[in-house]
Amino acid sequence: MATLMLRGKVETRSRATHYRGPVLICAGKQPYSRNHVEKEFLWNTCRPELFEEFYSKGYPWPTLGMAIAVGQLVDCYPMELCHQKETHVPWQPGLWCHRYEDVRPIQPFPWKGRQGWRNVSQDLINSIIYL
Repeated sequence: MATLMLRGKVETRSRATHYRGPVLICAGKQPYSRNHVEKEFLWNTCRPELFEEFYSKGYPWPTLGMAIAVGQLVDCYPMELCHQKETHVPWQPGLWCHRYEDVRPIQPFPWKGRQGWRNVSQDLINSIIYL
């Protein structure tokens, strides 16, 4: 849910990382169904406006499969029950919280991605347009 990272969502991953610094944040290519989001994400949040915002522009958005933001990865820690609200996902053993700060939207551009960490070229970094 890359879009929600612009609103402070803490990302969850199955692996920890020691990396800290700038990260290009990309939206997945496959859309989540509304039913999936209702069941798996935002399921017990005190911020229902996020759910409506998630769908307010129509679905799917044109940013699927695109780089949409840059944020600073500042912390990585094991997910505990108390982190469900900030991650918007139910606790599961083995999940890690990746906390970002200063997540800024960019002019979206296509990104053929895969999960995991990759370096990006300096030319790409220089071409990013912040909104």
